[in-house]
Amino acid sequence: MVPVSGTASLIGMSVPPESTVVARPLNGTGQQVPELWATVGLTMSRDVPDATLTIYLATAQGERCLGASPPAFSFSANVQVIKKTPSVKSVATGPPGVCPLPYTTTRVEVHVSDDVGTQVFEEWFPATYYFVAP
Repeated sequence: MVPVSGTASLIGMSVPPESTVVARPLNGTGQQVPELWATVGLTMSRDVPDATLTIYLATAQGERCLGASPPAFSFSANVQVIKKTPSVKSVATGPPGVCPLPYTTTRVEVHVSDDVGTQVFEEWFPATYYFVAP
């Protein structure tokens, strides 16, 4: 599927930006922040069946440290969908696989992929968080 035009709004985060947040261990090697999730509003310009919404918390250098995805769902053209994500956990995209604590993320990235995993939409929102060890 080719990119889809649309709009996204970051309706809210469960913890306000500019907060210091404790990243807890996950399965011995990862991180999780049970109290941090997002609510996102999305409208796509055409139908996107079995879409996956993913949010990432990324550093200024583009490292995606934490992320979350609700279950797949379908978009109908020009109909707004509001989704709450699960709490965020490790999704670091480069070595060592987990962003070393402490770290700062500067944006929330909203991504939509189609039913075969091809990214069709992306939008970023400024939001700084300071992650520290327990």
